[in-house]
Amino acid sequence: MPHDPYLLVKCTLLNYRMVSKKARIFAGPAMGTSYITYKAQVYDGKTGALLFQREISTENNAFAAAFSFNDKNLPTFLGNVLGDYLALRARQDKGVNVLPLENVAQAGTNAQPK
Repeated sequence: MPHDPYLLVKCTLLNYRMVSKKARIFAGPAMGTSYITYKAQVYDGKTGALLFQREISTENNAFAAAFSFNDKNLPTFLGNVLGDYLALRARQDKGVNVLPLENVAQAGTNAQPK
């Protein structure tokens, strides 16, 4: 185990729907959107205390996907968003000036900062 302070990150896939390229070709926007939702939990590495958690998700536009077939790019995009979120939280200021520390699971996704 590291001697310096560190964060332990646990990610859980909550929900996903990926429309195949073949389905997009035959049915286009009628196939609906593709989406992925993860729950990211960040713990203090030394104590194991939960510091913060957030649901992170992405969804494409069904009409745009019908012409660009961008469904396959969603996992990469969400991975980048997750990496950015964790980089913010690893900063000294925890990135609170960019994204509040509120618990989405407890506060709801449309909660207003206090």
